[in-house]
Amino acid sequence: AFVYGSGFAEIPGWDGLALQMPPSDAGLILMRGDGCNVLPDTDTSADWEYRWLRLGSSLFCDSGYFVTDGSVIPVTSPVGSLFQMVEWINAATTSLHLHVYQFDSPELYNAIEGAVIRGVDCTILLEGDILGDAADSTDQRGWADELANAGCNVLWMVEPDGVNAPMGPYRYIHSKVAVRDGDSVWIGSGNWKRSTFPLDGVTGNRDSGVIINSQDVADLVMTRMLWDENESQRHIINLDDAPASMGRPTGWVRPTASTEFGPAEPMPLIYDGPFGAVLLTCPDDCIQSLVWMIDHAHETLDISVQYFDLGWHWGYGDNPLIEAVERAANR
Repeated sequence: AFVYGSGFAEIPGWDGLALQMPPSDAGLILMRGDGCNVLPDTDTSADWEYRWLRLGSSLFCDSGYFVTDGSVIPVTSPVGSLFQMVEWINAATTSLHLHVYQFDSPELYNAIEGAVIRGVDCTILLEGDILGDAADSTDQRGWADELANAGCNVLWMVEPDGVNAPMGPYRYIHSKVAVRDGDSVWIGSGNWKRSTFPLDGVTGNRDSGVIINSQDVADLVMTRMLWDENESQRHIINLDDAPASMGRPTGWVRPTASTEFGPAEPMPLIYDGPFGAVLLTCPDDCIQSLVWMIDHAHETLDISVQYFDLGWHWGYGDNPLIEAVERAANR
């Protein structure tokens, strides 16, 4: 049953308060349970107050769990990470897909340009409205144009434009993920810029990532990436179709790349063999998966994040991550 409006609905087949409708311009879609496996049917508004969906957003119900064989290589910034990533791009032979919030690396650009010259098909999705000062936005637009000139298909994630356009399904494209040749995946915590992948002897951020060489994992990751590369969605636009305000800034010059970088010593360890893991896709299933992981902690729980927001903006009620951490502490 589904009853909406206001007040208590005293009708057969429904118990209690009717479900309040969201504003018509918010782009929200009411959804029962999590829309996948948790589908409560108590004939109350609580069935529909688990979380919501937005127009244009994905809803993957495959759990993200995989078991496969392959190799796993850590990529830990700052030392040696730039060398690793350049070598990884240099090994591309057919395709490269990159989704990243911000791009600002002359060295990684050179590697991408070289890959395209070799015949590699390149698609890059960038955030169209990054936070920060004017210089960050200027550099983002300049690099987008350079990547397009190099031969990449460059896409922006933006707020939908037009009269009565709904809100975008996501606040930002905050992914840091790439797939090479359909069989190798990089996932990390940092943007593709010098602060994440610095030159030798230059201070950089502490970032963590991993390269996974497995077609099974690449196939799974690509299901997510292809959704966000769909130009029929109003929040995804091609650089060629973007307004002039998102074009190359007047007078912007690409910074010169350096060769002052080398491998880490000692080289990162490589695991080769069978393994299993869960791919978290936010906001689709990441909260549920993180709660599940925390709830299964028996001895220790270590969390290293830049922010831990006490608020909860994607669903109803309190932040389930806070509640899960509290349950773990009480165990």
